Formats: sequence, C-alpha cells, structure tokens
Amino acid sequence: MNTVRKAAQAGEHARGVEWFRALAQPQPEDLRWAGVCFLHLNQLPQAALYLQQALNLGLRGAAVHLASLHFQQGNPTLALSTLDQVNPEELPSSDAALWYRARTRVLWVLGESRETLFALATQAWTLAAGAPLDVQVSVATLLGHLHGHFDEHVPALAYLTFATEHARRDRLAYALMARAAALLALGRLDEAEQALLTEQGEATALLRGELQAQLLWARGDVGRTRAVLNSLLPLAQGHPRTELRLRLGLLTVATLQGDDTQARLQIVRAEHLVRTPYDQALLDHRSGLWQARRGEPGGLSRLRTAEATLTAGGHLRDLVRVRLALAEVEPEARDQHLQGAAETACALPAVPFLAPEWPLLPQIYAHLLSIDPESFESHALLGPPRPPRLILRTLEQAALEVDGQPVRFRLGRTVEVLAFLLRHGEANLTTIQRKLFPDVPAGRAKNYFHQVRVDVASRVAGLNIDYDAKRKLYWVRSDARLGWDVRELETALTSADACLPELSSIEFLPTSESEWAQEEREHLRRWVTQVGLETMERWYQVGEYEKCIKLAERLLPLDPLDEALHTFLLNATWHARGQLAAQHLYRHSAATFIREVGEVPPGLTKLEREWRTLH
Repeated sequence: MNTVRKAAQAGEHARGVEWFRALAQPQPEDLRWAGVCFLHLNQLPQAALYLQQALNLGLRGAAVHLASLHFQQGNPTLALSTLDQVNPEELPSSDAALWYRARTRVLWVLGESRETLFALATQAWTLAAGAPLDVQVSVATLLGHLHGHFDEHVPALAYLTFATEHARRDRLAYALMARAAALLALGRLDEAEQALLTEQGEATALLRGELQAQLLWARGDVGRTRAVLNSLLPLAQGHPRTELRLRLGLLTVATLQGDDTQARLQIVRAEHLVRTPYDQALLDHRSGLWQARRGEPGGLSRLRTAEATLTAGGHLRDLVRVRLALAEVEPEARDQHLQGAAETACALPAVPFLAPEWPLLPQIYAHLLSIDPESFESHALLGPPRPPRLILRTLEQAALEVDGQPVRFRLGRTVEVLAFLLRHGEANLTTIQRKLFPDVPAGRAKNYFHQVRVDVASRVAGLNIDYDAKRKLYWVRSDARLGWDVRELETALTSADACLPELSSIEFLPTSESEWAQEEREHLRRWVTQVGLETMERWYQVGEYEKCIKLAERLLPLDPLDEALHTFLLNATWHARGQLAAQHLYRHSAATFIREVGEVPPGLTKLEREWRTLH
C-alpha cells in the first residue's frame, strides 16, 4: 500500500506529511493522501492545493476530501459543486461510500428533507460494507448523528455503539460523547455516565460537561446542575449554539427554583445567541413556560409559536415537551394538548424519556398518574405498564415480531444470525464466519456480521448482539422477554404438554441455504419425532391414550412414513376408541404406505392381524 495513504488511514497524519515530503516524485495518489493528512492537521491551504492537484490529475476520489474541506470552511455550496464533478458509480466502494456521506452532510446543512438525507446515508452504509473499517466508522457516526437529530435515538445508539467499538483514538472521543447523548435521551442514565467517564480528553471537555449537566438534571440534582452549567459558560465563549444550550439549561433551573431574576437574565442573553428557527423554538419553549407559569400573557403565545415551528421542522421529541407545557399552563384545553403530545410521542421510535420534564409540569404529571395506566395518553407518555413481547419466528418463516408486529430488517440474514446465536448461546467471530458465511471472504463476512448487529440494535429497542472483548464472544441480549418458536416447540414437547403448538410443518428457515440452517433443519425434524415418540411412550404406559392420539396426529405430517408413529397412533386408538376405529385408521395408514412405497410395513400388518385374532 502507498505509504502516505497507509499513514492517513491509520490516523498518523503528521507522519504521512513527513513521508510525503521525502518523496522525490510524488504520484497523484500521494498528492491525494497528503491532502487528507494536511486536512486533519487543519492546514487547509496545503490540503486544498494537493487535493485539487490530485483531482486535476484524474484521481476522482480526491473530490470527496476536497468537498469536506470546503464544507469545513463553511462553504457547503462549493462543497456540493465539487461533489457534482464526480459520478459515485465510477468510484471504488470505499470512495463511493465517502461521497454519499459527504453529500449527506452538505445537504443536511442546506435543509434537505429527511427522506433524501436517509436515502443518501443508507447508500453510504451499504457501500461501506466493502470498505476499510475507518470508512465504516465515519459513515456509522454520521448515521448516528442523523438519527439523533430526528429524535430516533434507538437507531442512533446502534450506529454510535458500532463507531465506539471500532473507531481509532482520534475519532473515538466524539463518538463516545454522541453515544452518551443518545443514552441520555433514552433515559439509560447509568450507561450514559459510564460513557462520560470513559472519555476524559480536553478536546471534548465542553461537550462532556454539558452532557454531565443533563445527567445531573435527569437525576434530580438541581443544585449541581446549576453549578456545572455556570462553570461551563466561560468555556462556551465564541460558541453561540453551545452557549445557548447552557443558557436554556440555566433558565430551566431558574424556572423550577422560582428564581425570576436569573430567568430574566438568561432570556435576555439567549435572545442574542439565536441563529436558526430551531434555536428560537427552543428559547420560546423555555421562556414561554416561565412566563406562563408567572401568569404573563405572552408566555402562551411563545409556546404556541414554538409548537408551530417544531411541527414544521419535524422535531418530535421537543414537540412533545412543548405540548405538555401547553397542557400544564392552559388547563381548559388540557385534554386536547395531552392527546396531541401522546400522538406525537407515538410517532417516535421509542417512548420518550420525560422524567427530567415532570418537575416542571407537576399538574400534568399528577393527572397522568391518576388515570388508567392502559389509557392512550398514559401508555404513550409514561410508557407501557409491561415490556414488549419479542418472538423470533424461524419455523416456516424468518421474522422477529414485537408485540405481534414484524420488524422490517434491512439485511436478509439478520434473523438467521439471531437464531444461530440463540442456539449456541455465545460464539466467537471465527465460528460465526465458518458456520454462516463459509464461502464469503473473511473481511466481507465480518463486515456483514457487524452490519447485522447494527441492524438489530437500530430497529428493536433493548435487543442487542453484545460483545465481550476479554473472551471475544458474541451473544444476544434482550431487555424484554425474547421468545423463539423453536425453543417453545422444544419446551412443549419435553414438558409433555398436551397443548402443543400446531405442527403442520417445522421447516426451519426455509429460504436459508447455509449449511448450518440445513443441518439445523434436519436435526430439528429428527429431534421432534424422537422426543414425540419418547413422550408417547410415557403416556402410553400410564394409559393416556387420547394424548398419544393427539400428538401422533400432529407429528405424522412431519414424517408421514414413520412406522413407529403409525404404530402408536393405531394402538392408542384401539385402546381409547375401540377396534372399529382402529381398523378404519389402519386402512388409511396402509393406503399411505402403498401409495408412497408400494407395501405396508410388516409391523402394521401384524398389528392388524392381532386385532382380528382378539376379536
């Protein structure tokens, strides 16, 4: 590999510059990766010079980095025109993935729709499957931020967890902070605290402090929240968006404590920090609630303005909070506002974490606690009274259901991977690759498996394929009860339960062609028949003939030519229902064997002769 490129992709940017300067005759590839090194070292004029030279010499992948440079310099329009010079279909998958990532970032700033942004980012993620790990981390981090921006914190957490597991040191810090923010939004406070403790670098001190304040507020430590926010204000000079968030946090604390002097001070300063309509909506929410609680007429108007802005922008989590604030301060329209808040909450991928909000809304919180916990509003805003029911279905289909509704996974073999890990309990990557992807190159198999992990975590809250770094093992972890139709079938058979599931077929993952699935399919078929025979033997010995009949009738469709099953069915019928019923059933069994194999097994004909003798 080109030495300058090797240094750039390893994050050793200063060394890459040294190697580049030592070259007597740099090639276009050297120019490109030298530009990347200079870009990461924030030496933008040199980066622009070498990237443009590489692009002029026909190295089209350099356009991606040049666009990133223009974007970093605050010129998204120039970044977009630079990307437009290149057709991503003509690029290697690694460069194409970065092209779609860069385009997503630029169009995000330019106000493109959610649908377009996710279409581009998803294409980047698909292409990243065949790219180096640092490219996958870059795309996963983007998807994490994108999902978080649109209040989809479950998938955000999945992508950011992938990024933190695989990021180099120079990219790990911000991925950890973004992951901590997603955990806070989901109310997973202990995990968020652990993520914050993991990263103690100076570069993330301001962001880490801001998240620490959010954690303290969520835990009800109002005094320390106020102290941390005040300590961060000097660090936020020159960062208006960050200072605005800190000021809004202090305004929220002042509202709870009834400190009107502090509230006015924060509002006045925050007015000068607003840069976007979204910023204004956040300020209108907090200042409007403070004013309305004091009985000022302008408060209700500001809350309604915030509601309209957030509705238009699709910021659903913030919209839930604003509608709850309206319900608190406008009691005559409480039910209308509560219904709107509940409908908005239902549009989110997970129940919003509202615990930090309730101290500001005591009347609404008391009302929600007083009504039926199964009511629409209570269920949507406080969470369901029971965890969801997850069931993995692998017999005659491949699906994961959450409370009866199938999950739409992005990857075709996600269910199979889940089933494999449930069957084995835990497995290392080598075993997974050998059993599930034997004909796929190791690198591609590894990438696919990690994309499956993201696929699971991003679509089902609380369901993860976890990894133990010390033992290097993966396993399925679920915060909710996770059932598996195969396990339920095995439990029903081994517990001798008369209320067995329907067994018209036990074709395991019928569309899967992997060797493991085929082996499991045959094993399951043989096992079910064997356990069924053993169960019927126990029942037969104690005279439970009707139970034998029911089980045999269910097992026969699985193996219509199993002589032992026919024997149990005939004998049990003779004991329970008499000789005429048994002889009628014998004729049916005999016809089946003659049709399929041309003769009746001797054991069955012998059994029928014994009945005639007894008669």
